[in-house]
Amino acid sequence: MKRYRDYKIICNNQEEAKGLLQEIAKECATDNYPFYKTIESQNIPKGPIWILSNAEGSIQSRIILFNSEYDSSIVSIANIIPTEESGCSGLSEEEYNKILAKFTNIVIDEICKDTTRYTIETNAENYTIEELIPKTIEKLNTWVNMFPLSEHPFDRKRWFDFITTLHENNEEFLVGDFEQWLSEEKEWSESDIIKFTFKLEEQLALLKYYDKHS
Repeated sequence: MKRYRDYKIICNNQEEAKGLLQEIAKECATDNYPFYKTIESQNIPKGPIWILSNAEGSIQSRIILFNSEYDSSIVSIANIIPTEESGCSGLSEEEYNKILAKFTNIVIDEICKDTTRYTIETNAENYTIEELIPKTIEKLNTWVNMFPLSEHPFDRKRWFDFITTLHENNEEFLVGDFEQWLSEEKEWSESDIIKFTFKLEEQLALLKYYDKHS
């Protein structure tokens, strides 16, 4: 499966993160990086800053970098959005990740050479369900490989085993990942996917509520 990659630069403290954001905005306002241009940075040093990406072979886009109050030592690439001029309404995972990779390879890698000050956290474009829920994958496979749509008591039990085990293992399993897996890997119909993603979301929320109030 494919996903939109995350990208974070972890600094030693908040001041370094603010300084990094300022440096990225400043450098992209010069001629050092001809394919990238700072188009908005009014809220520096907190951000966000908007970098216009016009790299050859990529869709013209705006790269948004941000330093959150909640993760004060982190500078994140929060999103990449195609410009109106590009004529594109949205980016696929492949297009998004291509723009991200070019920008980070050309700009971020150059600015963040000092590994004592900056640590990069990112993930791969391709991933598997096994990576997301390694402790619970056996229960998921047991349910889905039998007769999950039958509504038979045995199949309901296998579903409940999966849900409760996922909750007990405290593994994050986003609805979007579950939906994509059922669609791409299992080729389920849209109506069945909607039905079970709703169940997943509601039943996990119920278990969390029970833990909090019991």
